[in-house]
Amino acid sequence: MKWWPATGARVDDLVLLGSRSHGAAEGNLSCVLPCAPAGTQTIVGSNFLHALNTGDETPGTPDYTSLYSRSDELVLPFTTAPLDGAKNIALQNICPGRVVTHGGLLSDALTHRLVIDALTHTGPADPARLPAGKCTETLATVRHPRRRRRPDHRLQTRRPRPDRRRRDRMGGTPLKPYAH
Repeated sequence: MKWWPATGARVDDLVLLGSRSHGAAEGNLSCVLPCAPAGTQTIVGSNFLHALNTGDETPGTPDYTSLYSRSDELVLPFTTAPLDGAKNIALQNICPGRVVTHGGLLSDALTHRLVIDALTHTGPADPARLPAGKCTETLATVRHPRRRRRPDHRLQTRRPRPDRRRRDRMGGTPLKPYAH
């Protein structure tokens, strides 16, 4: 958003999950040897993060929501996740004691509800709009609203035996074993 301001007019909501908005101490430790550019860029105090966080951290008109977990093992300390000008929500402020890892943010039910809330309402995510019992759910269940659920037997596929060669539907040459 910061370096492509024209995109601001096209974006209504920006939701960050476990973002290293201000770096991560782990980057400082893991990049002693040469490392990937992303690792170098997320070191606390890096030139990239300095340029990113100088001035307005939430430019343009989108509503910014930053969701993060205090038990995130990659964003350390977790206090580097909040973004100035965004609605910053620590999952543990809503559900005390909830353990959500960095990768777990993608499948966590509470995170999913907050993302959907941010995208379907005006403004950033608002935990007050979430239903009672939100802390008892663990895994997000995602269903496309326009698709009918198919019976399980249609979703299963048969794997060919490695010793059999199949021909394609047009009757052409046999498929190589790696193409099955």
